[in-house]
Amino acid sequence: MAQALKDSREARFHLASALTASGEAKGAVAELKKALALSPNWVPAANYLAWVLATSCEVTVRDSAEAVRLAESAASSFTNK
Repeated sequence: MAQALKDSREARFHLASALTASGEAKGAVAELKKALALSPNWVPAANYLAWVLATSCEVTVRDSAEAVRLAESAASSFTNK
């Protein structure tokens, strides 16, 4: 069971959400990146990671260039269909 949760993109996404809500943006970014490593084209994780990178209060977490790249990539997955 523990391995299934470790390998679950959804579990990592929900953990990232909880970390963001508790002010742990750096941990949220790490979990979202792990979720995307498991499923590179998963739009919800890419979109949420873009949002965290663009809006974090933590200066060391913010990365506007990466946020824009992720958001554009997520958006293109809808327009290319």
